[in-house]
Amino acid sequence: MSKKILMSVLALTIAVGLVGVGTYAWWTDSVSATSEFCSGHFRLVVNGHHDSVAPVMFRDLAPGVCVPKQVTLKNDSTVDGVVTVSGNFTDDPGQSLSTVLQVDSVTVDGGVNVLPAPVLLSNLNGQTNTIPIAAGETKTIVVSVCMPGTTTGHQDEHTTGNFVFTMDQVQTP
Repeated sequence: MSKKILMSVLALTIAVGLVGVGTYAWWTDSVSATSEFCSGHFRLVVNGHHDSVAPVMFRDLAPGVCVPKQVTLKNDSTVDGVVTVSGNFTDDPGQSLSTVLQVDSVTVDGGVNVLPAPVLLSNLNGQTNTIPIAAGETKTIVVSVCMPGTTTGHQDEHTTGNFVFTMDQVQTP
């Protein structure tokens, strides 16, 4: 008889176990979510160009003449940036035009002049200014270069240089 009871208990245990497994299988669910991680892109576009920029030419300057030139900056990025503007100008040998020409004004988006006073091109070497620019934002800068009316000499002189636009990401803590 004990063998019969033992077999009954074993059969009952197996039956309960199968019901538990069957119930577990009926109440188990699983879902997988695919994740993608991408870094943003960071690019400054100047006058519609990213890799190279057509030169900004200030020509036919004469005593008393100012020549304004427009430069368009676009933060074609997914993150905010700060544009640093610097200048580097060199006169042709034996000439000194950069000591006469002056940047009379620099405006951003038609706002007020960001220069406290006119600055000679030769004094811009190594100087920097910063312009905050949000992701996707476009800024229009107008630089006005003048030859003061009191200038004598310097006819047919030439100076070359660069306005350099460098954008850095805005760091958040």
